[in-house]
Amino acid sequence: MWKSSPLPMMVVGFFCLQKCRLWALLKSWVAIKKPSIGLPSTFVGVCAYIWSCLNKCGGESDDEIQYLGSPVNCRQRLNPPLPENYFGNCLIQFIAVSTHGRLKGDDGFIAGAGIVADALKIALKSTRVREFFENRAQIFSEMKGKRVIRVVGSSKLDQCDADYGWGRAVKYECIHTDFYEAVHVCKHIQGGIELGLSIPKATMDIFADVFTKYLYIHSKL
Repeated sequence: MWKSSPLPMMVVGFFCLQKCRLWALLKSWVAIKKPSIGLPSTFVGVCAYIWSCLNKCGGESDDEIQYLGSPVNCRQRLNPPLPENYFGNCLIQFIAVSTHGRLKGDDGFIAGAGIVADALKIALKSTRVREFFENRAQIFSEMKGKRVIRVVGSSKLDQCDADYGWGRAVKYECIHTDFYEAVHVCKHIQGGIELGLSIPKATMDIFADVFTKYLYIHSKL
């Protein structure tokens, strides 16, 4: 389903990936086609599938460089470690890099899964936190003017489970979704993973068709 967004000419779309045989087959297919990364985590699979589907909507030259990024929690990965009573955050960005041509093809999902998995391995190294903050100006300058897909949230978070005295929420919406090509990821209230993103209506129509079509195609391979 989708609804009107505060941004002009944009709509916000919500999609659900149920943890059913279809999604299990999709992840197993990556393990067969890309054995070097094994069975991908749900987060890697979700990021790769969104990335490839968005690129199948067209709009760029094949050699156009683009990025996908998301915050990574590094509190437990520092050396020396943080004190056990540390209450603050320690977030860096994992940044995956590819081209439009590589992601839009029939094997775009497989390529995306490998790229995202490799980027996460780099981000989770104990030395990466210092490297990131020492070089972040250069990192972000290289991304300026390029297409960047920003993923927020986590496939492990059940946002609807937060109870502020009114009972369990029936719907969760993230304000980041109103930014162009920002994607929120969270647990769906009925199980599975919910995705939300904001793109132009014409692109959303194509994306919705591609999203459903390629889940079916991949499950049959």
